[in-house]
Amino acid sequence: SVLASGSNPVKETLEIIGKLKGGKFTTIRLEALTHESHTAKSLARSNNGNAVLTEFVAEISPIGQPDKKEKIVFKRATAEHEQKDGDFRIVNAIDGKQDTGWAVEGHSRRENCEAVFVAAKPFGFPDGAELHCRLDFQTKFSQHHFGRVRLAVSQTVAPPAAETRIELGDWYSVGTF
Repeated sequence: SVLASGSNPVKETLEIIGKLKGGKFTTIRLEALTHESHTAKSLARSNNGNAVLTEFVAEISPIGQPDKKEKIVFKRATAEHEQKDGDFRIVNAIDGKQDTGWAVEGHSRRENCEAVFVAAKPFGFPDGAELHCRLDFQTKFSQHHFGRVRLAVSQTVAPPAAETRIELGDWYSVGTF
């Protein structure tokens, strides 16, 4: 996992780059993890323990060829929990808008949370790839960003239809962190 440290800005963008083995992947899992250094041991760095992810963006490039980055388009996103008061659904994190987002009720719910992003088409390269993920926290709510995250990818062959719960196969850690 990656733990944020240092200054805690009003708005934040986290960029995580990880290496993947060769092959094709269909999903990315984002885990927001609690930590003892966060407010009330929550998963966020805000003063109330909540976070709002305004955008989740991913790009992929062959190993050693960052100039050949391709954007990964997501057709679906699901989360194990979404904040109920307001429009804070996970789909808001892939809508291309910085004024919407996914919130996790960290102000009252002190537990890890995960989201799964399903790509419109498989991504990756035969000899390995670099996965570039950007997590934007550009909400009007001050310092509402995750303080500790972990990413993983899956090679599930056929992503499920929108009506079914996502059941995935093996997960592969991204990077060496």
